[in-house]
Amino acid sequence: MREFHVVALAGKSGSGKSLAADYLASKGVPVIDGDMVARDVVAPGSDCLRLLAEEFGTEILLEDGSLDRRKLGELCFSNSSRKERLDAIIHPFILSDMKRSFEELGNKGFKYCVVQAPALIESGFQSLSDRIVLITAEREKQIERITARDGIEEKAAGMRLDAQICEQRLRELADVEIENNGTKEEFLSRLNSLRSLFSEWFSDKIK
Repeated sequence: MREFHVVALAGKSGSGKSLAADYLASKGVPVIDGDMVARDVVAPGSDCLRLLAEEFGTEILLEDGSLDRRKLGELCFSNSSRKERLDAIIHPFILSDMKRSFEELGNKGFKYCVVQAPALIESGFQSLSDRIVLITAEREKQIERITARDGIEEKAAGMRLDAQICEQRLRELADVEIENNGTKEEFLSRLNSLRSLFSEWFSDKIK
């Protein structure tokens, strides 16, 4: 595989990472959805799901053998030690899957990709990233988006945010920060600057 570069799209839940990733993908940027990878590695019958059930009990499984994400969230997002055990199990599987995707893209001739990275520091993904773009939003906006997206109460959304890494630590790692507190149109307009940044960062390395 030729030299390949990775841009991590980081930010707390509800910040707008998915919207940013979708927009960049619509402009032809190769994008890997970290949330989708996380879902794939816990598919029924997977080694990751088996380890999770051994650690947290079969109560985290639905009748069809798939993962009950809401139940797992209730168990882990309110308990830091359980959250750490969850991360220790699932993140190595996610990183392994990511590396395979990088190799596939590199073999197809791509020079870089953007990865929607929901747990940049917790997973250790920053070590695989050449550049980090941080998406930020006010806590009120984040909670509003999480409750609408996941159908959970504001308290549960707040607990989920509190269980995630401190945003200041993400700022210390980020190469650029894009705020998402206004309208969708305003946010997409700011994202346009990223395409120029990719050219600047990777120069002739872009496909």
